[in-house]
Amino acid sequence: MSARCGGAVSCLVKHIGPRRALFILSLITLAGYSTMAFVPILTVILIVKVAENSTDSSLEKTVEQMLYLVPTKEEKYKVTSITDTFAVRVGDVATAGLVWVGAKLELSMLTFILATIALIGAWLVVVFFLARLHAKKEREHAA
Repeated sequence: MSARCGGAVSCLVKHIGPRRALFILSLITLAGYSTMAFVPILTVILIVKVAENSTDSSLEKTVEQMLYLVPTKEEKYKVTSITDTFAVRVGDVATAGLVWVGAKLELSMLTFILATIALIGAWLVVVFFLARLHAKKEREHAA
């Protein structure tokens, strides 16, 4: 008899693993923004943002913390300080910059959506390499 999961996030991570779970938020966001490109109505935007934000605050944060279980304490200290202070703020500034430039150029909502889809593509590439790096680290620590 298999053990029960404590919730949706724990069941998902248990069945697909943390590396595959990393892709879920970016795929939800990609599907959502692609839908918004074809059906740009407020209801669709609301559903996409609720799905994106709830996945980010539940699954994504949990998986992010699980990735820190593999590195040594020294590696974890260095990586968390870089991601918490630098990477998050760079992402926030880049988002603000994109909105500012878009507003100055009077870009349409469709153009913003397409730019976001392009950024999600870059995000998927980063997640792919992060998952590979995590797998390599996991093998090193197991050996």
